[in-house]
Amino acid sequence: MQKPKLKNCKACGKDISPLSPFCRQCGHPQGSAVAIWLLVLFGVILMAAYLAYCLYGITLCR
Repeated sequence: MQKPKLKNCKACGKDISPLSPFCRQCGHPQGSAVAIWLLVLFGVILMAAYLAYCLYGITLCR
């Protein structure tokens, strides 16, 4: 079994494992773009649900 090739940290440039979620030297996250976009999408959906809940609550009070 071959050893995985190392990659450079995006922040400090040190060699890290491609499987590592963050750099052990500086702590910079090494997440993929897909994971980041999924988190952003989840945040937008959460905000929209909160806004809809608040607007629905305001209409019930009138």
